Amino acid sequence: SREVVFTSGASESIASATVDAARLLRRPDLGSLHEGALADVIATRGNPLDDITELTRVALVVANGEPVRNDLV
Repeated sequence: SREVVFTSGASESIASATVDAARLLRRPDLGSLHEGALADVIATRGNPLDDITELTRVALVVANGEPVRNDLV
C-alpha cells in the first residue's frame, strides 16, 4: 500500500507539484493556467483543497486541448 504524508496544507502541496516545480525547471510556460501556457488539466468531483486524496480520483483529463478521459458526463 502507498501512503503519502503531507506536512503542509493541500494548497501548498498542489503548488509544490505544479507552480514551484515549473519555477525550478525554469519553465514559465508550465505549472499554471494562463494564455500561452502549456497545460494539461485534471478535474475531480470533490475539492482537493478540502481532501487532498481527491487527486487520486481524477474524473476528467484534458491533454493538448482534448479530453482524454471524462467520467463527469
